[in-house]
Amino acid sequence: MKLATRLFVTTSLPVAVAVVGLVVTADQLLRRNFEDEIAYSLEHEARVLADLLPADSLRWPELARQLGGGTGHRVTLIDPKGNVRGDTEFDRGALGQFENHWMRPEV
Repeated sequence: MKLATRLFVTTSLPVAVAVVGLVVTADQLLRRNFEDEIAYSLEHEARVLADLLPADSLRWPELARQLGGGTGHRVTLIDPKGNVRGDTEFDRGALGQFENHWMRPEV
């Protein structure tokens, strides 16, 4: 094998490994940062929406549809006991079929 070929291989291999390592690390950092930003944004929106809720949960089904349309997200309104009181994707009659959401990780 020629000297030039050996030098190319011995210098290219560590550079390639370093580049792959940097790409993988950057991908993980960017992904984590992106997920944190989404979580922060959703939590902020949820707090703002919670402040807008009337005390009367009978109005929550219609309000969930309005809020979901305004934010572009699915909105599920849950009372302090974990019962679903409003959802953008289900009408009032279907709300009683939901399981209690109190122990869900996202809640």
